[in-house]
Amino acid sequence: MYDYMQALQEKFFSDDLYAKQRQEIETIRCKLSHTLDKQQRKQLLQLVDAESQLRDDMALDSFIAGFRLACGICSELGRSNWYSYVENEERLMWRDLNFLFGAGRPPAHRHLRLEPVRPA
Repeated sequence: MYDYMQALQEKFFSDDLYAKQRQEIETIRCKLSHTLDKQQRKQLLQLVDAESQLRDDMALDSFIAGFRLACGICSELGRSNWYSYVENEERLMWRDLNFLFGAGRPPAHRHLRLEPVRPA
């Protein structure tokens, strides 16, 4: 699944927007690299690689989260029985009334003490 999402991200995401910034970063890295000794250059490259990997992972995770959100919205729009607070409350009320006047067991989450209305 991870590979599939990565392929989708590559299809819909363009690095062209950030080419100038990437070039600038590379230029600064090269200038800094020439002023450092071999051990420091190695550490700098490790730092740059770790940062690049972190950025790529975060971008993919962000894409996956957005994709999941879009799928959730799409599935909600396709449903014929959307959640309704009012309908849910009515359903719970009828369930409670059925308990009071029927032979059911008490609802687990409601503590209602309704007295039946007697006709006058």
